[in-house]
Parts: sequence; C-alpha cells; structure tokens
Amino acid sequence: MLREFRVLLVLGAVACSGKDDDDTDGDDTSGGADGADGADGADGADGADGTDTAPDTGGGFPADPSPLTLTVSGALSQTLVFDQPTCSNPTGSSNLRVFWRGSSHVFVLKVELLGTFTGAGAYTSAEHGARASLQEEAGGSGYYFIAGPTDTVEMDVAGYDREALQAWGSFSVSGMADTSGGTITLSPQPIPIWCPTFN
Repeated sequence: MLREFRVLLVLGAVACSGKDDDDTDGDDTSGGADGADGADGADGADGADGTDTAPDTGGGFPADPSPLTLTVSGALSQTLVFDQPTCSNPTGSSNLRVFWRGSSHVFVLKVELLGTFTGAGAYTSAEHGARASLQEEAGGSGYYFIAGPTDTVEMDVAGYDREALQAWGSFSVSGMADTSGGTITLSPQPIPIWCPTFN
C-alpha cells in the first residue's frame, strides 16, 4: 500500500510539472506580446515616407498664365499684353529660350540660357549667363532693351519634361537698358515661364 502511495505521488508530481510547463509555454505566448513588437514593422510604413523624398515636379504642368499684362516704365512707358508664349529647347542642346509675344503689338519679351540649361533648377545671369530682353520686331519703332552687366536675371525652372517637351517656372529681371543708356523696368514680377512645347 505504501508502494502504491509512492507511485501515486510520483504520477501526481509528473502531472503537476507537466502543467507548469504548459503554463510556462503560455507565459512565452504572452511573452509573444514581444511579437507585438512586430507591429514595429508597421514602422515600415515610414518607408512610405520615402515618397516624400521624390523629386518635386512642381505639381505638374500648370495652366496657361496668359494673357500676361506687364507695365514698362522708364525710357519706354507702355502697358503690354502678352498672350503668345513660345519656347525653344533643341534636342541635344543645352539652350533654353522663352518668348512672350502679344497679338496687339510687335514687342517680344525673351529670357534665355545659352549652353547652360540642364533641366529644372535655378539659374542666374551671374552664374549661368541667363539673359533677358524686350524688343520690337518688324513693324515697330525698333526699341531694343537688354539686361546689362549691372542688371540681374534670375530664372527658376520649376519643372522640365523632355519627353513631353514642356517646361514651366518663372523669371525676374532687375532692369534693362538700350544702346543710348535709356533704362526700363518691368512689373509685376516674377514673370511666368510657360512652355507647352518646344519648337
């Protein structure tokens, strides 16, 4: 009988120790709450923030800003409306030329980069040779004003799409002068760059 009692005690101890092991496993499962740290993997969504580092396209090609009304003051005093933008960026060339003409006059406003255009970015007369001019084409009085060495031309090409043949942004010019020393200013500024295609 004593022997049977001992056998029962041993069996009970084994059964109890098996139950403790199961509980410990259960603790491991709750320790699996560490697995909830896997929710840190959701931090991978931060990777989606990587899209924030994508190049800024300027929100895509903007709407036509014309008609564009500019006031010319100084040696020439006129209000000019420009509604005919054209642009030139020959394939394989590092030139960009932007022209504004108007259907009610023969003035052309031009801003250009010759040999220094590399795509979207900021360009200046001092660093990149940006230049601007206002002149009358055939049928006018021959007015011709150009930004000189003491004038500043700043171009901000906000977007450039070589495949779609488009560019957009703005430019400003501090002043222009003619060959006789007459000077003019343009307002308001900055002036839009809008190239729906390149000729």
